Amino acid sequence: MRFPKKAATDEVVEKISKLKGPNKAERGGLMLLANAFANQDTQLQRRSARIKHNMLVALNKAFPDVDRQLIGDIVADLDSLWDTGQKLDKELKKLFQMRFPEHRSHLGDFLAFIEAVQIDMVQFWIGNLRKRIPRLRKALDQQERNERRRARTKLPKQAGSPASMLR
Repeated sequence: MRFPKKAATDEVVEKISKLKGPNKAERGGLMLLANAFANQDTQLQRRSARIKHNMLVALNKAFPDVDRQLIGDIVADLDSLWDTGQKLDKELKKLFQMRFPEHRSHLGDFLAFIEAVQIDMVQFWIGNLRKRIPRLRKALDQQERNERRRARTKLPKQAGSPASMLR
C-alpha cells in the first residue's frame, strides 16, 4: 500500500494539531484514517481506469473489424463488475471489524448493500455480457474463417507440378 503524498499528510497533521477539547487524539486518529481511505479510493480509481484502458486497447487490437460500440459496452460492463468486486472487498473488511451486538444496525446496512449492489447490479451487468459476448465470439469465429480463406488464396506457387517434374 502506498502512503499518502507528503503535502496531503502535512495538511491533515496541521488540522489535527489545531484540534481542541476532549478526545483530541481519537478525532485526530480518525482524521488520519479517513485520509488514508480517501487515498486508497483514489488509487482504486486509477487502477480501474488503467484496467479499463488496457481492456479497451487489447480488445480493439484483437477485433479490428468489430463495432467499437460493442467493444466499449463489454469493457464498461467488465469494469463495472471489477469495481463492484472491489467495493465488496472493502465492505467485507468492514464486516470483519464489526462487534456484535452493538453493530447490529451496521450489519443491516451491509445486507442491504449486498442485496442492492452486489446481487441486483451484478445480475444486470452479467445479463448485458450474456447478450454481448456471443456477438464477440461470433466475430472471432468470422475473423478466423477470413484468415483461413486468405491463407488458402495466398499459397506460394510451386515451380512445377510433380507430374511435370517427372517428364
